[in-house]
Amino acid sequence: MDDPAAREPEPAEPSGRWRRTDFFVRAAVVSFAIGLVATAAIIIPFFFGVTERPTWLNAVAAGGLTIGFALALTGIALAVLSPAPVDEAEPVDAEGNPV
Repeated sequence: MDDPAAREPEPAEPSGRWRRTDFFVRAAVVSFAIGLVATAAIIIPFFFGVTERPTWLNAVAAGGLTIGFALALTGIALAVLSPAPVDEAEPVDAEGNPV
């Protein structure tokens, strides 16, 4: 039989600050990936002799890489500077008795 008291408690949901850092890092990955694809679309045709590329493609490549990198740094900085999660369990001594 499954004893409900013996089950481990489910982990608490992360705080709003952790979700915000996750958002920054995920947005950074998407932006950086778009920049990488645009950069490849600019560089690969040079191997085949095409030298004229649209200006908007250059802007997407440079902007995607730059904004993605900035968002990643911001997300990492927020994660590092955020306070550590607080364990809400009762403190116990070495024998497992509540303190």
